Amino acid sequence: QVTPSCASLTMRAACRQCFGIITGIYAKPFALILGNAGDIFMLLLNMCALPILITSIVSSVGMIVLGKSDNGLSIRRMLGYYLVTFILLEFLVFIIASIIQPGKLSEEMQDTLGSVLMNHSQNAGGNQNARLSLWEILKNMVPKNVFESLAQGNSLQVLFASIAVGIAAGITEKNKNLNAKTSILDLCSTLFKIMESVLSTFLLLLPIGLYSMTANQIATMGIEAIKAMAHYVGCIYFTCLIVFIICTFIISVKKHISPAKAVSGLKDSMILAFTTRSSIATIPVIMEDLTNLGVKESHVNLFIPIGVVIARFSMVILYVAGFVFASQDRKSTRLNSSH
Repeated sequence: QVTPSCASLTMRAACRQCFGIITGIYAKPFALILGNAGDIFMLLLNMCALPILITSIVSSVGMIVLGKSDNGLSIRRMLGYYLVTFILLEFLVFIIASIIQPGKLSEEMQDTLGSVLMNHSQNAGGNQNARLSLWEILKNMVPKNVFESLAQGNSLQVLFASIAVGIAAGITEKNKNLNAKTSILDLCSTLFKIMESVLSTFLLLLPIGLYSMTANQIATMGIEAIKAMAHYVGCIYFTCLIVFIICTFIISVKKHISPAKAVSGLKDSMILAFTTRSSIATIPVIMEDLTNLGVKESHVNLFIPIGVVIARFSMVILYVAGFVFASQDRKSTRLNSSH
């Protein structure tokens, strides 16, 4: 089980993050070397996350096609919830960012931030100004080579392929008119449990991985750049906290538990998400946490992978807050120039 392993590491993980910050500030050369250990830890998590995503989607979709799951109706509700919550979230983020005003910076902070963004744009590859049409986006969802998509970690293409395989497996089983699951669905269910067990072992390395990643991030960015972005990052974290409180309240009401118990049940996935900043790597842990809170396992196995890939609240928060930040930063720059 994933959760017991994580629960015993919660306090140590928090301490390692503090040590990582100190190391990144006062021992920069050593912190940069530690980045390799953090990269290895993330690779181990992603190694387990994609197989778990594939096996859960294939088995869940296959069961819907077989008529052995009520997730078909729940999928339509889920899409409706995503649409409504995205619209409400955009308004919430815009209001919070407009009140906090993360883009109002001093001239010194603007110069520091400008240097960071300039270096990032020079180091970033590809055409940053390229815009994709709707048809191009849809075409990019279809993998030309499934194995290449797996190797590159293209989660959207992997999701599309998994849904297609799940539908095909369910149709094959229905045509055979058998009561048991098909071999592919049975195999996916077994692989899902195996990869969960492997992940629980890798999570024992969480304190070391967390310490390495935190130290490397602080050393790479530099304390001045962090100070320049503190207002903007604080705005995003505050918005995320508000969203988390709302979602936790909904879970506590729906599952008839106290908000404190809901937070306690989700703390492991929160720590992993906050420290790794990887939604894909967090999939197995959040699935385990929600199942332990009483959420139906068939719902968790289907909706969490889909939600993480195509419906991330974080992207809405980042884009809307970034838009407000950029508009306020330009306005403050013009005011400073006029003075």
